[in-house]
Amino acid sequence: RFAELARSVADVFAVLLAQSFRAVVRVEERDETKALQALAATELYHPPKGMGRDDHQEFCDALEHVKSSTFNALPAAEKAIHLLQQNSLSEGEIKQLHKIRLQLGEDLQSNELKNKIKQRLVV
Repeated sequence: RFAELARSVADVFAVLLAQSFRAVVRVEERDETKALQALAATELYHPPKGMGRDDHQEFCDALEHVKSSTFNALPAAEKAIHLLQQNSLSEGEIKQLHKIRLQLGEDLQSNELKNKIKQRLVV
């Protein structure tokens, strides 16, 4: 009977030890996660020297993405009006203006806009 009791106590001790170990690991993982998050946030704002990051270029890329997304969300007629107001068009803008011309409907306002696009593309 003593051997049985000893095994039961050993089993309970093993379970308690395993639970304690898991709790310690969770706390350590949580602390490690917080430390890594703080490190990542610090490096975003103050990157280490020689990391090759160009904050100015990253900002310009992000700005270009926002401008492009906003422009692409506009209706075709508004895109065409905006492009027609530009002094000069890049090759991509010329292609975009041509695609917009093909997308416009057949109503009077769309036909006037199509003619303006055609005149601009011929020039």
